Parts: sequence; structure tokens; C-alpha cells
Amino acid sequence: MKEKENINENKQELESKDLESSTNPKEIKLDSKNNTETKNQNSKNNTESYIKLDSNGDEIIWELEKNRNLTTKLGQFWFYGLRIVFAIFIIKIIDKYLLGRYDIQAFIATIILLLCLLYLLSGVVKSINFKKLYITNNTLVIKKYLGQDIVLPLGSFCIYESNDYIGVIFFNDTIDFLGFDKKIKYSLFQIEFADDTCKKISEILKPHIISYLSSLKDKDYLNIKSPKNIFGSIPYFDEIDSLRKEANNG
Repeated sequence: MKEKENINENKQELESKDLESSTNPKEIKLDSKNNTETKNQNSKNNTESYIKLDSNGDEIIWELEKNRNLTTKLGQFWFYGLRIVFAIFIIKIIDKYLLGRYDIQAFIATIILLLCLLYLLSGVVKSINFKKLYITNNTLVIKKYLGQDIVLPLGSFCIYESNDYIGVIFFNDTIDFLGFDKKIKYSLFQIEFADDTCKKISEILKPHIISYLSSLKDKDYLNIKSPKNIFGSIPYFDEIDSLRKEANNG
């Protein structure tokens, strides 16, 4: 009788172990699935954390930063230093030779020197006041430390490099943002940024400019396309002409 009881107890223990072994794989699979879902969610959160937004909640697709390499620092030292030295020189000339005179020649000379002084110092102020530039899906934003920020709808302007041969000694070459209303919206001094900055921004602007110019009336479009305008240097007018022709035929 005892042997039968022992046999029954052993049988129950074996069945219990078999039941546990049959349920554990499911639990392991369930835990594995939960871990996978957790990893996927963390990966998704990490991806979303890399999306940079501006103060308005718009996604920043590209951002411009000043160069920090040695060459740029030397250029900036020259840019600021030479302007300040010349500004001091002009002030001393006015103070020593012109302030005590009241003839017309002294007056004209003073006005010219003051304009030169303004030209030199305005570059310093403009450079220091620049905070950052970034592009969202719809706008290009120029942030300044003082004054109102500049917001330009993509497609409403183009960008080009301006070489100032008169002011070359002052590193006065600029990247200009020119609206299709022929007004310069802003200028950046090239010395502070990478050489391919203008090219990178132009590549981002291209589809927006094509879309804008393709939608203009013939008169306005031909005026922009005219070789007499600086816009005539836009390199993809052939593509725009083709799109306008397709739209007119359709």
C-alpha cells in the first residue's frame, strides 16, 4: 500500500514539473516580446529626441554655425583688429586736423571720414550681433542678439556670394540674401563660415525657388530671368522653363 502511495506521489511530482516546463517557455517568450517592444519604444524615443525644434515648434532641418578652427580665428582677428585700428586712426585725424576748422573743405573731409568710420564699425557690430541661422521646412530664420529676428519664407529669395574688391583688405566678402523684390534681406561675412556655406543653403532653397518661379506670371518671371538682374545667374532656369511649359500646355 505504501509503495502505491509513493508511486502516486512521484507521478504527481513529475506531472507538476512537466506542467511547469510547459508553461515556462511561454513566459520566457512573453518576457522576450516585452523586452523587444521596450527596446523598440526606446529606439523610437531616441530617434524623436534627435529632431530639433525651434521656439515655434517647427522642425529645424539645417543649422549654420560659425567656424571654430584656427584659420577662421585668425581671419576674425584680422577682421576685427584692422577695423578697430583704422577706426582709431580716423578718429585721431578728425580730432587733430579737422575739429578746429570751420571751412567747407574741413566739413566735407569730416563727413567722408565719418562715413568710412561708420562703414568699418558697422561690420564689427553686425558680426557680433549675429546669433545663428537655421532653416525649417518653410522658413529661413536669422537670429540676432539685438533687434528683430529675420524670417524669410523659402522660395521668396535667393542667395549669392558678394566679393567686395574695394574692401578686400578688411575681409569684406559677404553671403547675401536677396529677395525677388530686389531688396537685400541680410548679409553674412564669409570669413566666419565654411567655404561651402552658400552652396549648402542654395541646395536647400532650390526646390522652393523652382516652385515659386514656376508659379509666376510671364511678365514677372521674364523680369527676374533677365540677364540684367543678378537673378539671371540662377543656374536652373532651363528646368523652370520646362515646368512652366508643361503647366501652360496642360
